[in-house]
Amino acid sequence: VSDESLHGIRYIRVEDIFDAIIRIRGYVLSHVNPLVIGVTGSVGKTTCASLVESVLSKRFISGRIYSKRLTPLTLSSWIVNFLEESQTVLVLEYSMYRKNHIDSLMDILQPRIGVFLNVKRMHLGVEGINTLKDIIEGKEAIVRRSTIALLNLDDVLVRELKRSGDLGFSLVDRHADAFVSTEGAEAVLSLNFAGQAIRFLPYLRTTLFYQQAMVASLLGMYTGVSSKDIKEALEGFRPAESRIGWIEICGERVLFDGDVTISGRMASLSEHQYPTSILLVHSFDFGEENVELQVDDFARVFAKFSNVRILDTEENRMIVSRYSWKKVTFTKKADFFYGLSEFEFKVFHFGTYFRKHKDLSFLVQFTRPSE
Repeated sequence: VSDESLHGIRYIRVEDIFDAIIRIRGYVLSHVNPLVIGVTGSVGKTTCASLVESVLSKRFISGRIYSKRLTPLTLSSWIVNFLEESQTVLVLEYSMYRKNHIDSLMDILQPRIGVFLNVKRMHLGVEGINTLKDIIEGKEAIVRRSTIALLNLDDVLVRELKRSGDLGFSLVDRHADAFVSTEGAEAVLSLNFAGQAIRFLPYLRTTLFYQQAMVASLLGMYTGVSSKDIKEALEGFRPAESRIGWIEICGERVLFDGDVTISGRMASLSEHQYPTSILLVHSFDFGEENVELQVDDFARVFAKFSNVRILDTEENRMIVSRYSWKKVTFTKKADFFYGLSEFEFKVFHFGTYFRKHKDLSFLVQFTRPSE
């Protein structure tokens, strides 16, 4: 940076910018020492971190670091510019975009409590991540380097990381530290380690949301949040991002998924507890993902929905044909939303919607009934 461009601006010129960042970050952290909770997993980190923050904010002044691609630089920047002394709890997701990414982030901010949600076939083929074993090796630092970890006991690979003193959550094992059973639309969350149960109406009746709810409730109970406040936070929760959420189409409540087309995320929506379901696909956008490694996973996702409709376009037909996906129906726009009321759970996928559109106006126009 030239002196001319800095004219009139107060600045300190340093010999090494990275050394300066480390020193400034260290200074801030020496004055602020929040309880750090780190969340990792292949799918559901953002919603889980947001739900945890919603529960813990009932008792603490809490904060959440949000970034879809958290890097050492962005994490350092957040700590220096936004971390307040009043924040006693800090929740963030530890994402992995290369093999040692999480270890690098933990060198900067090490969580006292680590959460490991799941392992799915995501980011394969990126920066040395080629197998599920690579994913586990990259993410297990969240357990190894935390004082206590919360682990998904229903995921075999995650369960193997459990240490003495760690807490486990499950939809299968009734004796886990947290267990969820369902009674119609209502869920019963048994916090066995505390001897309490919470009944609540879930935002979404999927396996993933129940797991996220168990994590948030375990952390709430562990840190002294009352069961009444936990129930209130669970039932009042809404996702922090617009890329997924409920919308109305033809008078029906539909879950809009405007994220990258990834089998792991779609699988989390296909694993639901609704009697009938439909998946509507406007378009695919696989981003940087290696689709060849997810072909069978997509086929299993499509098989779990009662009905799968794909907008009849030349590009969509080419993609489906290339990967030989079955159990799908191509539908013209005029009939795309016909008969939605016949299905209890409705998902509308529009690959990377917000990379193409700045707001929901295009979506509103597209979903408007044909005259």
